[in-house]
Amino acid sequence: VDPLTGLHPGGEIWATSGHPVAPERIALAVGRDGNSYVDHGMDWNNAGRNGHYAPIEWSN
Repeated sequence: VDPLTGLHPGGEIWATSGHPVAPERIALAVGRDGNSYVDHGMDWNNAGRNGHYAPIEWSN
């Protein structure tokens, strides 16, 4: 995915959403052109679709 850009060049749009994986903040994103995956008879074409990403911390 590519970040949705804000008013500042190279900036990302971050949202405080309370998402269970990253409750503090997530970045808004969009699927790149050509972003697709085919497996087990399924075809996922994510180009132009919305997405999110966030920093995570793994713990045991």
